[in-house]
Amino acid sequence: MKKLLLLLLVGALIGIALLPYLLFRQPDMPEGTDLQSPAFSYQEARLLIDRTAWHPETQTFVRQHEIFETMLREIKKAETFIIADFFLWNPWKGGVKGNRELRLLSVELADAFIQKRIQNPEMPILIVTDPINRVYGNLAPDFYNRMADAGIPVVFTELAYLPESNRMYASQLWFWSKFIDFEKGLIGAKPFLPNLFDANGRKLTLSQYLSLFHFKANHRKVLVAGRRACSGTTCL
Repeated sequence: MKKLLLLLLVGALIGIALLPYLLFRQPDMPEGTDLQSPAFSYQEARLLIDRTAWHPETQTFVRQHEIFETMLREIKKAETFIIADFFLWNPWKGGVKGNRELRLLSVELADAFIQKRIQNPEMPILIVTDPINRVYGNLAPDFYNRMADAGIPVVFTELAYLPESNRMYASQLWFWSKFIDFEKGLIGAKPFLPNLFDANGRKLTLSQYLSLFHFKANHRKVLVAGRRACSGTTCL
């Protein structure tokens, strides 16, 4: 009898564990995001390299910022519009330790957009980025607010509309969230966990960790700067 009860208990636990996977349905891609572009033939293509490395013998950084410098030039030369869609755009230094001087690329890029807005108040400029840069909460670097204050729309991608990357995790969270309020509950809202992105940054909440483990992201790195098309002495 005891063995039977034990088997029933184990079976019930396994059933409960598997139930979320049976009920969960992967959301479809949002309309308009599953388009396939036509093939393009590029007559000119150039490899650009960004490199920042520590030279142990000279105790200095070796810097090569071809991509970044090209981006700054394209922002300055833009005449009709700018669309920027960047995944990681923040001042985090990763594994770099100590007070080694690094070029503040994230701030410099934001300053370039703000300066462009000052010079061209009417030019359409749109900034799109991933919510990882605000750590899935309200910890966005100050330069995002500065760009918004300058009149530049800043959009943090809504990742909830994307299909789940971590299906094993997402199914369980989707199911148990129906019974436990992870997002707004006392445990979910209280910052007490270490900051995985910035060792000196503010503590994170359980809710932020739960968002992180979805492994979903707007991973694009795109800059489109519009120019006027000219033919002879006429520009459109």
